[in-house]
Amino acid sequence: MHGCFAGGHRHRLAAAWNDADAGSLAELFAEDADFVNVVVLWWRTRIQDDHAYGLRRMFPQTVMTLGEVACRELGRDVAVVHTARVLTGQITPAGEPAGDRSVVLSFTVSRRPEGRWLAVCRDAVQTEHPRKTGPSQMSMGRRLPPRPVAAGGEQG
Repeated sequence: MHGCFAGGHRHRLAAAWNDADAGSLAELFAEDADFVNVVVLWWRTRIQDDHAYGLRRMFPQTVMTLGEVACRELGRDVAVVHTARVLTGQITPAGEPAGDRSVVLSFTVSRRPEGRWLAVCRDAVQTEHPRKTGPSQMSMGRRLPPRPVAAGGEQG
């Protein structure tokens, strides 16, 4: 698929991150996009402000490298995109090296009437755990509550 995160769009994401440009990064998301990070903090509408904080405090010299990408069209104007990413150079809130962070990013993207693809939802699953970056040390967003398990083992 061309034109969504599978093409140049995901590269703009990495470029915005590597330039520590929270404004450009936020422009890749719908204004009301849901955003869940690797420590399961969930927010909406604060993508620029929260990334500006993180890029200053914990990610000032990080480098995002993209890996594999898969894109599945769910219709003419909606797709789900998964991409592997490695982040190097992160520091903990205490200023210590945090180690590399390998993550799979999942986006739901929607094509706007003018043809631009914007993320309406982003979720991150960490594949390797860096040191000392747990949710208790983060100050932004809200933790997702655990989903209740209904009778019969199905999540509700």
